Amino acid sequence: MGLTDRWSIVAVSVAALFVLAVGLVAHRIIRGRGAPVSPEERAELAQLAMTPLQKRAWTGLLVGLAMILACVAVVANAGTKTYSADGDLRLLVVGFVFVAMLAWQRVLSLSRSTSGAVLDERDRRVLLFAPHVQTAAVLITVSFWCVALTESFRGEGIPTDYMYLLFWSVFLTLTVSFSAGILIGYRWIGTHGEG
Repeated sequence: MGLTDRWSIVAVSVAALFVLAVGLVAHRIIRGRGAPVSPEERAELAQLAMTPLQKRAWTGLLVGLAMILACVAVVANAGTKTYSADGDLRLLVVGFVFVAMLAWQRVLSLSRSTSGAVLDERDRRVLLFAPHVQTAAVLITVSFWCVALTESFRGEGIPTDYMYLLFWSVFLTLTVSFSAGILIGYRWIGTHGEG
């Protein structure tokens, strides 16, 4: 790893932390801080059963992480040059990602279940919170890849194959971060209340 690569990693990390900090400050200013949760309320919230949305979020998170691990395994074993040269491998990876995308969408779809329960008030608040986590994760991922690829290939230009890497990274981050946002939202409500 050359000096330029190290500085790229440092620059991207600092930029990501800055974007995250600005986002958190803006969120606090715009939304304000909710009413604190008493220890009794926190204990009561901890005793609540998992909602169907929470269960779907855990499953969606596992599906997303499995997609990420599969893509990392392909890149680690085959490499980007093999991926670029082997049309069958590309087709296999694209097919896997689309099947996983459909599975993820099905898991998180909020269609009525057989019991008829869909969303409660807490679920609605969490669903308002989840896109904040999702958007921040996507912006950080896109920023990382854009800076890292530009710096790595400044003299040669960015090969098209690496733009595929950018695209799939954005998609995979969206899937995992939305599920994580739901789970973080439930944790946030349990700690800070619903205000």
